[in-house]
Amino acid sequence: MNLVEKYIYNLKPSLIKPGLERIKSLLRYLGNPEKKLNFIHIAGTNGKGSTCALIYSILKSAGYKVGLYTSPHLVKYNERIRINDVYIPDDFIIEFINSTRKEIDKMEASFFEVTTALAFYYFKEMDVDFAVVETGMGGRWDATNVISPGVVVITRISKDHEKQLGKKVRDIAREKAGIIKKGAECVIGKQHHVVKKFLTEFCTEEGISFCYAPMYCKVSRIDFSIDNQKVDIHFYNSTIKGVKYPLHGRHQLENLATGLVAVSSAERRFGIKIDKLSFLKGIESVRWPGRLEIVHKNPYIFYDVGHNTSGIASTVRSMRELFPEGKIDVVLALKKTKRVKNIGKLLAILRGNIYIIAKSSEFYSFRDLKELIEKYTSEQKLLCSSGDLGAFLKDYVQNRERILLILGSHYIAQDVYGNIGNPNICP
Repeated sequence: MNLVEKYIYNLKPSLIKPGLERIKSLLRYLGNPEKKLNFIHIAGTNGKGSTCALIYSILKSAGYKVGLYTSPHLVKYNERIRINDVYIPDDFIIEFINSTRKEIDKMEASFFEVTTALAFYYFKEMDVDFAVVETGMGGRWDATNVISPGVVVITRISKDHEKQLGKKVRDIAREKAGIIKKGAECVIGKQHHVVKKFLTEFCTEEGISFCYAPMYCKVSRIDFSIDNQKVDIHFYNSTIKGVKYPLHGRHQLENLATGLVAVSSAERRFGIKIDKLSFLKGIESVRWPGRLEIVHKNPYIFYDVGHNTSGIASTVRSMRELFPEGKIDVVLALKKTKRVKNIGKLLAILRGNIYIIAKSSEFYSFRDLKELIEKYTSEQKLLCSSGDLGAFLKDYVQNRERILLILGSHYIAQDVYGNIGNPNICP
């Protein structure tokens, strides 16, 4: 597997040559597996992974064989592709690459295009009932956008990947809306009024059936304890009280509402019926590592991969809701491609020490962020740490008692899980 994995990682990034011709060509070579699958397609800036996980969990709890394709992975490449909590096997990946390598090289397919083709081919070969698919970076030119989904979901849209998607939120919304197709039902999650207006007008003009999730489902939190969060769900004309919901943060209530409306749309679109017990089981058993996840207790250490301003803001506010008093330390590992204008203002809310980890030259260093953060955090210590996050965490666990939030990147997951805990994901 090591040689095959190395080959996959050495493939060109998707941004070199945007377009859908290469992925279409590769899928034709494979017999167009995407034409034999029932898809639920999810795009957005924040919350799309969590929403995918929820939809997947409910369908799986209802007894269906469900494929889930998400990105990026946290620890292992195989995480991106799974069926009913089992990752795609190494042997299948090796056989796929060996049989398609000449074609991949000939068309100069990218890493994400090859991974997407692998996912669709695997789901077809395993005869899944449904495939829940998350877009990569965008929408219109995303390699996943070669499918004909039954349900399309657009989670909250905000500024991220502006170089590729546009600087204005309306431009980003236009790119994300590229996955909305005739014949599908479109579920729109809670949005800024500019985005909501654009998406609803787009669907209306194109004659696409849509619903704005907050109009049909509202979720209110009744118990915000660390280990036992409970919510009331007001769904269409009924209310379900005291449902245990493992995903922390106010923003996750929003994702829950969007996911529930999406499953309801899937019932209509695919002609299925999911009972209340399966809905509840799916909600209570949903897992999505790296999203305000407790990776260590005594002291409490949380890990969140949020890396854009909107995502970081949600995480910071959720931490302060969990712990209204006291200081919370932060480890910040942020790639230089991310906006950092308001980072100091946000981190000041937590009032603890801030440790800057530069895992490589691609990450912001202490020097890069010093002035920006200290402007708002005069009472907090801004500390430089080496790029060895693992050593830092081991020392922190042994010598400190303060709550810690590790924030900013998927790319530090191996250091986090390899040193202070294991991800709560399927084996």
